[in-house]
Amino acid sequence: MSFLAQKRSKVFLDTAKVVPLNRTNLSDFYYKELATMTGSGGWSINFKEKTSTLDHEARKILRLPSSYKTTPKGALSFYTKKHKNKAMSLFLKCSKGTPFKTTIKMVRYDKKKFWAKAIGKPIFDSSNNIIGLQGVFQDITEEVKQKKKLKKTKKLVTKQKNQIINFSKIISHNLKSQAGNLEMTLELLKYTNDISEKEELNGNISAISSSLNETLTQLNELLIIQHKAKLPKQKIEFSQILGKIHKEYQEEIEEFGVEIFSDFSEVTEVKYIPSFLENIFRKLISNAIKYRSKDRTLGLDIFTFKENGKKCLLFKDNGVGIASTKVNNIFNLYTKEENPENELKTSLFVLKNQIEALNGSIVATSVEGQGTTFKILF
Repeated sequence: MSFLAQKRSKVFLDTAKVVPLNRTNLSDFYYKELATMTGSGGWSINFKEKTSTLDHEARKILRLPSSYKTTPKGALSFYTKKHKNKAMSLFLKCSKGTPFKTTIKMVRYDKKKFWAKAIGKPIFDSSNNIIGLQGVFQDITEEVKQKKKLKKTKKLVTKQKNQIINFSKIISHNLKSQAGNLEMTLELLKYTNDISEKEELNGNISAISSSLNETLTQLNELLIIQHKAKLPKQKIEFSQILGKIHKEYQEEIEEFGVEIFSDFSEVTEVKYIPSFLENIFRKLISNAIKYRSKDRTLGLDIFTFKENGKKCLLFKDNGVGIASTKVNNIFNLYTKEENPENELKTSLFVLKNQIEALNGSIVATSVEGQGTTFKILF
């Protein structure tokens, strides 16, 4: 709360034992000027007369019509359903002598919700009896939004920073390993005259070169993601992207008899970076084909829906699946040991970085031998 708001709160919530409950107090020039400058409104409840009062700024914040009459019971209608019990509890404690200072979600007369910083204190008479309550509240919706946005951005930056650190460690390990292998192979090549050994060592050089190139490509791809994430988003239809990627894999789809079912009726489009959305479809379709089961025709379901107000895209296949002990680490790039999953992990690591660079998320669930499901939240 600003200095002026604090000053106004102190003036309005004076702890003196006797505070008259009348409109003259609410009309004081100094009070009114502070209220206008801080954008905060005042309220009071008189237990003896069973009346409540809202000052001009409070009525303005709540967007009340001039004909609206305030009542102590009606005060609860200005709090959202989820915060109504919290408001009741604070008012009850305050009526027994405990002041409060809180952030709470309120609702205006036109049903528009907003966040408020609220303060309340009991009012005493000359005999030290509580005869009412009074307080102030201030609309801090923009402040809350900015804090949430900052927190979300900070979380995303931290996550991306950790991913880049992790990735750089892996890249560093791979480059050192590959450089060491190359140096050793060249050294051996110097001191051998055996033709078969030379052929084998030359083959090793070719493999190391290929691995080095792949490592540098991965690093470059990650850097490109950070750059492209800043580009403006566009409205894209899911059906158009699927159609484009379907053509890219037309040959494989026909060769293996892949059956693709899609339904984008619930969510037809999304505001996204086209190349990123294309990559989601490309990676997940190509991986489904690559890791299909030999025991059955590959079936791939692709559809959209809404979950808690967020747009979701789901890919579900009936391929070989992933063991439950490994599925949670499928997006974590780890290439210390050579194994068949490294290529898949690299592919999904890059994909996850793309999605998270645009504040989204991707999760995977799988049953070994039955298939895998990927859910992307935008």
